Amino acid sequence: MIRTVLLLIFLFLLQTLWAQSRVTISSPDSLAFILTINDQKINNVPCTSITIERISAGKTTISMSCGTDRTLVINQQVMLKDQYHTTLDLRKIKNEFKVAMVSEVSVFFAPVLSTDSLTNRTAAVPVTSEYTGKKGCETPADPIVFKELKSDLKGVHFESQKLKMMIVFCSSHCILTDQLYFLLSKLELEENKMSLLENSHKHIYDLDHIDRLSDLFFLEKNRKRVQELGAK
Repeated sequence: MIRTVLLLIFLFLLQTLWAQSRVTISSPDSLAFILTINDQKINNVPCTSITIERISAGKTTISMSCGTDRTLVINQQVMLKDQYHTTLDLRKIKNEFKVAMVSEVSVFFAPVLSTDSLTNRTAAVPVTSEYTGKKGCETPADPIVFKELKSDLKGVHFESQKLKMMIVFCSSHCILTDQLYFLLSKLELEENKMSLLENSHKHIYDLDHIDRLSDLFFLEKNRKRVQELGAK
């Protein structure tokens, strides 16, 4: 009897540890928001896009205070699937702002013994310790987080959706030039590549290496733009 109870407790804890997901929430540029999830405040500085890692899966209450005066308040429940990256957009639907589903992509999270289900994982990358040049941000994202993005992208077939996922990631993480090079190489349209670069260049750790990205552009005006961003 005792063994059975202990086994049930173990299975429950194991399921809890594995029941994790990732969620990305974006809004129009004019509607920066403060986000609260399940009564836990996520950000103090208003933003238009945010990604939360390892959030508990299941029924989730999202509260967003939007606009310069925070008078627009959205309260909505969504269902986050276990081991999925859910992308949500704040949209105006029938004259009312609502959180709308954009995509759900399968991901994998190894179990972590932590009581905090809302963890933004960033850590210094060892190879950056030798870099002493100009920086666009201070602490590069954990390589594991970037690896998870690469895994997410494999399940996306439309370039427009890939671009959106890349922009969301790069605008909310500190990235390396090599990582941005990889993402750019996965886009076919040059205009999409330039869109990703324009939305990411302020979040590049090793700015002195940005000229390497010129190889990925065919148009001379875009190559010059890469050089301009590196010179800022």
